[in-house]
Amino acid sequence: MIDNQTLFSLEPLNWESGFFGFKTGKFSLNPVFSSMMMTGQGNEDTSQHFAVVNSLPWEDYELIQSKIAMSDMHSIDFLTQLNFKLAEGEVDFVYPVETLSSKVSNKHQDESHLLEMFNNIAQEFSIDVEIIPANEKVIDELISICKTLFNQSRFRQPWFKVDDSGNFYAKWIEKAVLGQFDDICYVIKNKNQNQKLFRDNIHSLSNTILGFVTLRLMDNGDVRIGLLGSLSKQLIKKEPVGKNLIEIAKHWACYKKAKKLFVATQSSNIPAMRLYAKSGATIDSTSYWMYKGNQSLSD
Repeated sequence: MIDNQTLFSLEPLNWESGFFGFKTGKFSLNPVFSSMMMTGQGNEDTSQHFAVVNSLPWEDYELIQSKIAMSDMHSIDFLTQLNFKLAEGEVDFVYPVETLSSKVSNKHQDESHLLEMFNNIAQEFSIDVEIIPANEKVIDELISICKTLFNQSRFRQPWFKVDDSGNFYAKWIEKAVLGQFDDICYVIKNKNQNQKLFRDNIHSLSNTILGFVTLRLMDNGDVRIGLLGSLSKQLIKKEPVGKNLIEIAKHWACYKKAKKLFVATQSSNIPAMRLYAKSGATIDSTSYWMYKGNQSLSD
């Protein structure tokens, strides 16, 4: 018999609370809960479930987040009864890196071969570009780009302030370059700084970065893309930025001997989903982000 106390948890999100300036928590449901509801076992304990949930310290938080699988309708219904509201969907894609590894030699274990692969990718551009790890010299430029590219996400009104989304991802890219949020950040960079590439001065700095991708080796040996940003739509002449950012990520995953490469995007980002599907990814999972609380919502 499952103890109702173990079916639900409410924990603080300390980093997000500090960054956004208000207390944020995460509400989680044990997967057993959904199984119980599907079999009808949990229906008999509905009042007990609400009693347990109501005993949690909701008043400690101004905003509570919950991430739930799109297919878990019972848990979604339960969250709705708790006055959670849909904020955004998330789609997680996976690339089978071992397929790429089988087509190339074991030289991927050597960093010099990785750089050779990047040089080959650079040849696909009509302009003279280089693919290099980002360093502190380009952090300001990357921050400015992220504030423009990622100004719409699940960190949106009415739960967050207008600039919170862009500021969140700007901090992410800064930390990724420093090897904190992610392990490494690669940029596709124009070598000719005097060449006008963009229709508008979109990030008001040197305008040399065409795109970037951050990568992290996970504990299970897989690799995950953290952020992927392409400025191809702002270029005067179209360049294959997005698909080659994916190729950079695939080769780095091979270099790290990963079997799978993951990347997530919000379900409203149709261009990103098309890019991932076209470049060989398949959907691994889908989820909803649901929010409760905050002064902007009725509890």
